Amino acid sequence: MIDKTTLKIKIYIRNESANAFQEEILKGFLSPINFFLARTVIVGSLLLVPAFAASNSSSVGKVRYTLGEVTVQKKAKTNWNPLRIGLKVREQDLIRTLVESEAGIALSDGSSITIEENTTILFENAVNQQKGSTKTVEIRTGRVFFDVQKQKADNQFQFKTGTATAAIRGTNGFIEGSSSGTIVSLETGKMLVTDSSGQSIELNAGETLVQERGKPMRKFKTSLAGSKSLAKEISKEKANHTFSAENLEKRAEELVTESLRIQNPCKFQAIPSFVTSPEVHVAGKCSDSVQVRVSGIEAALSDSGTFDVPVTWDAESFGSKRIRVKCSKGNAEVLCHEANVEYTQKTSNDDSAFVRIRKDRAVSMNSINGLTIDADFFSEDSNATVTVSLGSITSPNLNSAEANGHASFTISPQNPDLKWTEEFAVVTLKSQKKTLHDTIPVSFPPKLSIIGASADQCEIRYSLVGTHNSKVVVEEFVDGMPAYKTEHTTDVPSASLPMLKGKRRYRILVEDSKGNRSEISDTFHCNL
Repeated sequence: MIDKTTLKIKIYIRNESANAFQEEILKGFLSPINFFLARTVIVGSLLLVPAFAASNSSSVGKVRYTLGEVTVQKKAKTNWNPLRIGLKVREQDLIRTLVESEAGIALSDGSSITIEENTTILFENAVNQQKGSTKTVEIRTGRVFFDVQKQKADNQFQFKTGTATAAIRGTNGFIEGSSSGTIVSLETGKMLVTDSSGQSIELNAGETLVQERGKPMRKFKTSLAGSKSLAKEISKEKANHTFSAENLEKRAEELVTESLRIQNPCKFQAIPSFVTSPEVHVAGKCSDSVQVRVSGIEAALSDSGTFDVPVTWDAESFGSKRIRVKCSKGNAEVLCHEANVEYTQKTSNDDSAFVRIRKDRAVSMNSINGLTIDADFFSEDSNATVTVSLGSITSPNLNSAEANGHASFTISPQNPDLKWTEEFAVVTLKSQKKTLHDTIPVSFPPKLSIIGASADQCEIRYSLVGTHNSKVVVEEFVDGMPAYKTEHTTDVPSASLPMLKGKRRYRILVEDSKGNRSEISDTFHCNL
């Protein structure tokens, strides 16, 4: 048996393990046998304590990438250790980047921050999800880019510097702090900035605030707000010792950001609107020399320009997640893709399932391009089917692996099963638990048919049905130029249009009073 003295000693022995000094203490109180037993208990307990503490320490997020020299100092420690990719970041972690270094942190709620070079930040209180709580990240020195998800009701996310506090609920931009003051720049959202004297000012999307020590806070509008190019300009001004709020505002007006000189520099795969797992993949392909950041995280592009970036969040962080992708080339930066993903809890009855047609007004058949139905859908059943129907026409299953909750189907005007009299198109989602429908009215233009063309009489014969006793305009174009126009208020089994001499290209356009159109183009010859 180990007596009470043994237990008392075990409580006071710390993490230095059972060294010689501790052994001497134990030997003074215990017999050799009891000493062996006590040392076994102590060492075993010391091995368990760190593991227990680690499992209960609050996780803020995870390291997504690092560049250069990035280190972390854990709570109550004095040593700095390398910050590795995949490492969990916890409350009270102090993170430091040196020259030409950077780190990207994916937070547990889907937010992200990018720690720029020469920056030191402390995750003071960044986990609490309880109602009315505030997450706090302290910027001791340097600059942080942030993309913060909308916070839950009554919750806040704030950054603290040595001279100000900036409170937000969901926005993106950058903030930097130093002994000389604070700079905040917002691309989207709102932020309330309060200086050390208690004075507050609200910052809105497209605005930049400069707080210089000893001066009142000043803000101004600029199209560069929250951008890398503006941040680089601030760094340049500070390096040249010419920085001031007035100079920065003037310089922002002078700056003309280069456009990417290309439209849609990247093509993206569809991102699902609803998910039941805490992760989505943002994938696509970009043209040469384009850099991509997904929710603030740098994407690694292959030699062919493809990328696939997982965006993750905590498993209990249900709600809407905003995904933003920035494309940059040189000093230019644009928002090239944005999506909202609803993260829902998985249920036994497919409770989150839905199907929704994107348009809320009637769609019209086009005699050239046909009639296209676009819809969004979600089901917890991976084998659920999604189809589009119009009369006797039904699409194949549109729920493929690449669909990601988006369906599109086009019905050709030449489809032999098309009646041109249907009133509604229907999208159907069928899972093991549910069958859901969404409908949309459809309209058809009057149907024009060419009966024949006479080269000797120089006329084109046509028929017209579907006027519904309202005014329908028939217009003829010859080689692209308007040539003849007539009107009908009833269906016409046979009518004619004049032809011009020689071989020419004819386009016949029909439009009803609702703006529905159909047309036919063909080449005919007139002998006169």
